[in-house]
Amino acid sequence: RQRIRQEMQQFARKRFRDWLGLGKLELHASFALPTEISPRQKAAYAAENSLYLREERGNGLEERMADFLIDCNNVLWWHRNQSNKGFALNGPIKHYPDFIVRLQSGMTVLLETKGGDRDNSDSAAKIELGQQWEAHAGRTFRYRMVFESNPPAGALSWAEACELLRGL
Repeated sequence: RQRIRQEMQQFARKRFRDWLGLGKLELHASFALPTEISPRQKAAYAAENSLYLREERGNGLEERMADFLIDCNNVLWWHRNQSNKGFALNGPIKHYPDFIVRLQSGMTVLLETKGGDRDNSDSAAKIELGQQWEAHAGRTFRYRMVFESNPPAGALSWAEACELLRGL
């Protein structure tokens, strides 16, 4: 079963790449941020620069990223994207990045955080999809995957991500 699932995922990723290259797929903006959200948890963030009055908490690295975004001077607003409900990159997989961040420069950055407590078996597929989205979304959009430590190819370490976000 695992081998068949793996073969199917590899086929889907290859077909998606091929169809993008041939122009058979187009990127369409079809998501609008809601005017308000209701975080599921009682203990949610209430930060001056978050997009909403309250934002959902996440795991350890997600909370650390939210704390960084709260204190980052060039962040206009940030939002803790709701998994399975919020903004998704739709391709061979459906990927809900952890954060949507708008910078003072007008750039929008999607962030996926990966702490040491995660399996990370789907990281390569998410990185690839995020890079493809970034290449087609336009100059003011970025996608980055952030690892607490030992980032794989295409991802950033925590320190690299913080430096990049401060510089964009």
